[in-house]
Amino acid sequence: MGLLDPLIVRLREISKLTRDEACKQQLIKNYGSFPFADRTKFFHPAHVDDNVSWAVIKSIGGQIGTVAGFIVENTFYVVFFDRLHQFWIAKKKHT
Repeated sequence: MGLLDPLIVRLREISKLTRDEACKQQLIKNYGSFPFADRTKFFHPAHVDDNVSWAVIKSIGGQIGTVAGFIVENTFYVVFFDRLHQFWIAKKKHT
């Protein structure tokens, strides 16, 4: 299954919430800056300002699928479809 249909469903849910509510409900995770090169498989797009707040919309089309982008005020700008959760690669714990 692709990410577009589940993203539309998730955007409908999120659009009913404030930014803070969506973060508290863990629908959006705000990272702030773009991840360092050793923590991502993506590249910072040249047309996106360095000072935006990067975030992901979580659990799109399954547990690990995310959509990465940036937030300006209360608007989320979709930049990457991340089916394998490689926008912000977490260090493995307890392995």
